[in-house]
Amino acid sequence: MKNFLSALLCVGLLTGVASSQVPGTGRVKIKSIRSYTDSQPLPKPVSIVVYTFATSDEEVELNKAALGRLRTRIKHDQEDQKAKLAHKIAEDFAERLTRDLEKTGIPVVKGIAGEPVPVDSLAIQGDFLLIDEGNRARRMALGLGLGASKVEAHVECSVKQRRRHAVLTEFTATSESSRKPGAAETMGVGAAPEVAVAVSGATEMRQGAEGDTERLAKAVAKEIDQSLKAQGWIASPK
Repeated sequence: MKNFLSALLCVGLLTGVASSQVPGTGRVKIKSIRSYTDSQPLPKPVSIVVYTFATSDEEVELNKAALGRLRTRIKHDQEDQKAKLAHKIAEDFAERLTRDLEKTGIPVVKGIAGEPVPVDSLAIQGDFLLIDEGNRARRMALGLGLGASKVEAHVECSVKQRRRHAVLTEFTATSESSRKPGAAETMGVGAAPEVAVAVSGATEMRQGAEGDTERLAKAVAKEIDQSLKAQGWIASPK
């Protein structure tokens, strides 16, 4: 038992160090698929067009802590909630990504689904591969990755020219909630889960699928920013 408690303490300490090194909560992973490698540079786009990413209700996992209540209702209620969550995540992501890309100095506009991509523009398109709310109660009370939420997206950035369509960069981005200890651990052994959840409610705002989406948009904007600098379209900081 003594060794077990010591191991838990070590995990808590290591987690605290990791959390202190990364601002906010959660983490984002970028996985490159391809990027523009032609020796001939692409012409600088006159604008960046951000499209609302596609979503599918089948890729959405609702808060597992609330599914017990949902199962007592008709299946339509669950599908309706999935659709609402997918729509909100897609809209929030597009809005945040647009704000972050405006910092590049290149005009940014919202794309209109179904209409052709404007010529001489950089189109940001993609789809959500997964939107998982996780288990809010376990995440808040226990933490350490238990009940973690997760949002994953496929991103493609391409330059539309009159005679060709060139991919600048394509990658996947995955954002997950924090692995830091939950309130039950920080409050000590024996803390009631409902009390722990109430105490950690303030930090939950940056957890969950919505918090993941905010971090995801910021990381995606940074990845795109690096590609713009590589093409010489925007200046790199001195």
